[in-house]
Amino acid sequence: ASLGSRTPTIKNMAELANCSVHSLQLELATQGYFYRDLVRRVRFDEAQQWLSEGRVPLCEIASYLGYSDAANFSNAYRRWTGESPSGSRGRTG
Repeated sequence: ASLGSRTPTIKNMAELANCSVHSLQLELATQGYFYRDLVRRVRFDEAQQWLSEGRVPLCEIASYLGYSDAANFSNAYRRWTGESPSGSRGRTG
């Protein structure tokens, strides 16, 4: 999955699945998921991929993943991994 430059809302995803937001939430819950956690997982996976390439500036990665700036992305990355994105650049994957 790819987020592109815009993270889809749960409403967008429900429309794509041709169901209500509530139905999508219930289906995800029966499988042990929450939408926000899935978005975080996709963001993390894509961050790892971008960082492993080592040549894309953090501000561009942040924008691509839907963060308002590099600082917010860096804070999220630290929560996920315990280290800064620049500290793991080139070593991810």
